[in-house]
Amino acid sequence: MVTYVILTNSAAVELPPLSLSLHRLHHHRAALPFGLRRHATTGAGDVMSSTGRHRRGEGRASLVFLLPAPASPPPPRSPHLRRPSRRFLSKQLEEMMHHQIIVLSLVIMASIQVLGSAEGHKTAVPAIFVFGDGMLDVGNNNYLPSNAPQADYPYYGIDFPGSEPTGRFSNGYNMADFIAKDMGFKMSPPAYLSLNSSIKMETNFTGVNYASAGAGIQIIMNDEATIPFKYQVKNFNDTVSQMEANLGHQKLSKLLAKSLFLISIGTMDLSVNIWRVLRYSRKPSPFNIPYTLSSYKAIIMQLYGLGARKFGIINIQPLGCQPWMRKNLENNVDCNDSMNSLAREFNDGLKPLFSNLSSQLSGLSYSIADFYAFSKTTFMNPRAYGFVNINSTSCIPPCTPEHEPPCKNRKQYWFWDLTYMTERAAKLAASAFYDGPARFTAPVNFKRLIKMK
Repeated sequence: MVTYVILTNSAAVELPPLSLSLHRLHHHRAALPFGLRRHATTGAGDVMSSTGRHRRGEGRASLVFLLPAPASPPPPRSPHLRRPSRRFLSKQLEEMMHHQIIVLSLVIMASIQVLGSAEGHKTAVPAIFVFGDGMLDVGNNNYLPSNAPQADYPYYGIDFPGSEPTGRFSNGYNMADFIAKDMGFKMSPPAYLSLNSSIKMETNFTGVNYASAGAGIQIIMNDEATIPFKYQVKNFNDTVSQMEANLGHQKLSKLLAKSLFLISIGTMDLSVNIWRVLRYSRKPSPFNIPYTLSSYKAIIMQLYGLGARKFGIINIQPLGCQPWMRKNLENNVDCNDSMNSLAREFNDGLKPLFSNLSSQLSGLSYSIADFYAFSKTTFMNPRAYGFVNINSTSCIPPCTPEHEPPCKNRKQYWFWDLTYMTERAAKLAASAFYDGPARFTAPVNFKRLIKMK
């Protein structure tokens, strides 16, 4: 009986004996290379030990060989057994050859898929660096004092794998995760404050997420309650220093130039302005938005000076349509357009800001995702996008077990809590920004942005 072994650069995988039937081969598919099984790997080689237990290898499969495994000595033949007839032997040989051809075909397919998946698993960019507020935060605020906005308790994360509250202001993954997934990553890179040691440029490095719920372009909250945008960039500066110590300046520059810098910021700056209007009946300051945009530009230039070249910018959603804003209206349904006008003014200022930067700074490219337009388009015809509720929350704030559980049909809700969207809404928006209709991104979508040289 002949068996075959697939050798990768880090492990060996022994295939089932060639005399197995196809039915048994199906049940032994765990012994086949991971290319024949459902693709759910981080790129490490898969190994089947001699006991049949599955364990992970250390490196990618880069080369595949087929070698006959050492054959076991045949068992002693009983003197009472009759010698098989030639017809019987011929039939057995024919069946063995038939299975051998099938298995070898599968091996060849597996070999191609192993190599293909090693190549295909490459992400669209070497890394993602995420900046912004609670829409992209994946847990940084968990490490801030308790007066900071936090989502490290149930029912947050109820739809995340393991129903684990991770610090994401969502019932599951958020937009940073889905944009990362679209580019080939498993999820968003880890929160900066969750890193226990200095950055090491290992094969599993995917970037860093600096976003913090409550953050603004300006310092609008107590420093201890959030990480403002300018301080997030300071943290990135520390990361760059650690990366340069590992890579050297030239390699680091190439990595940063190819990476995506994902940013969603400004909502809190306008929200504070809105809060002042509601509380004191004041008109929004006409100078607030231009000054905020000027500060935004200065921080982008700092990131450029640190090596950032590709910017994925998410503009501000219609603030007047958020549940916390609707609650201040008589019918709790309509959006407050006077508040939405602030968001539109800010968003209109982003376009010339980045257009001017791209003409002034060599190599800078960008894509502005129109979160405002995508939200309003969905709100105009929610059922076309699979939503039945775009007005209220799917969990009762503060979304804790002391209150009623979240709605069971939360996939049909746009809003998770008073401010942030559900996992499904985030997924749809991320898809539209990555490779969706041209009307939701300018001048290009995220997919085209990361392909630019």
